[in-house]
Formats: sequence, structure tokens, C-alpha cells
Amino acid sequence: MCEQNEIMVSVFCLAFNHEKYIRQTIDSILNQQTSFSFEILIHDDASTDRTAEIIREYEHRAPGIVRPIYQQNNQHSQGKNILHEFMMPLARGKYFAFCECDDYWIDPDKLQKQVDYLEQHPDCTLCIHNACTVDTGGNRTGVVHPVEHSGTVSCETVIRRGGGYCATNSIVAPLERMRDCPPYVREFALDYIWQTYLASCGSTYCFAEEMSAYRQGDAGSWTARMKAAPEKYEAFLRRLHR
Repeated sequence: MCEQNEIMVSVFCLAFNHEKYIRQTIDSILNQQTSFSFEILIHDDASTDRTAEIIREYEHRAPGIVRPIYQQNNQHSQGKNILHEFMMPLARGKYFAFCECDDYWIDPDKLQKQVDYLEQHPDCTLCIHNACTVDTGGNRTGVVHPVEHSGTVSCETVIRRGGGYCATNSIVAPLERMRDCPPYVREFALDYIWQTYLASCGSTYCFAEEMSAYRQGDAGSWTARMKAAPEKYEAFLRRLHR
């Protein structure tokens, strides 16, 4: 357990049938060069492939850093808020970051750069960066570039640009902001909600460097699962607009 005044980052990783990609995800986090500690909280949502087996391998390789949560029954299908119900209660960090288990980080100094900025600018409640997109084979397909030059971004810009404004795996922010978030943020596990809420709490800063890769087209992703079950997506939209 870290001391009260020690900096730690809790990295939230959502896993479901990601055996093809999860090693690259975890390795990219473990390869971070930092002056502070970090933990990797991995929630395996009852995967039916070798995902859990691979997570156990890393749990033994990096005890105390890789901290898994293994589910026997799929929680996403039951409408559970995985982040708030299962992961956040275990988090020990001052800050948190996201990296779903089909994505990965490409800059070993990513966390250090973002935490340094947050420490120097306590008014900043959302720190993000540019990213690239890759396909299921790891081939570069495009970019997610919120900015051309590093700098602050207005809350209005984040809202107007929608959920695709930044890659979710670029976010680093104060954990307490998510712990104390209003009910609507807890109800909707949605990138756009997280981005706009955190941007509304203070200032937003975006690095122009590409520091992560966002994978598109994986069958285990939230988008793919919603497309495969349109009735669930329709129910989600009804809740979102009520």
C-alpha cells in the first residue's frame, strides 16, 4: 500500500476474450519508465479463451503491480458498472489511466509526462494526448489527434467534438474526481461522459505526441458487442436520452 503522500497511478484495464492482444497491452504498461509507482488493475469479465490464463501469468511475474479481478459470470451482460463496482474500490492511486486490453501504449514515458504535468498544474482534471489507430493486425490505420500543438483545451471543445475527441487510453486524471462523480457518470460507462465530466471539473491539457495505439475492429470491444446485440444498444440509448 502506498503512503498517503506518495504518487501512484492506477491503470484500469478491461479484458474480455483478448488473448490475442493482452500481452502487448500489459507489456506496454509494465515498460513505463516512471519515478513513481503504478498498479495495473485488470478486470477479466469471464473470458472464454485464454485471457485469464495469461493474466495469471503476469500476476505471478509482477506481484503487487498486476492486480487482477477474475469473474466467473459475465458482468457486462448483467448491466454492471465494472469500473465503479469492481475496480475503483481496489484502486490505490492518486491518478488513474485507462488501457483496454486490445489497446496499448507506445511511449514508455507516457505516464511520467502526464503525471508531471498534473502535479505541476493541480487545476488540471483531464490530461490527454494524441494517438494512432491500428487494425486487428496492428497495422496503422489513422490517427486520433485532438490537437496539432500541445496546450490547454476548453471544456466546450471537448463537448462539441463528441466521444471520439480523444482516445480513451490517453486519459490520465485525478482518481478522486471519478470517486466523487455525479450519478449520471456512474450510470453510463461511456467515453464521452468521462471526457466531458472530467473536462468540466477543471482544465484540460493535451500533448501533441502520439503516445498510445487504439485498436479498431476487435470482436471483444464495447462497440462490437453492441453491434452484435442491437436490442441492448437500443436499451442503452433509451437510458442515455431519458
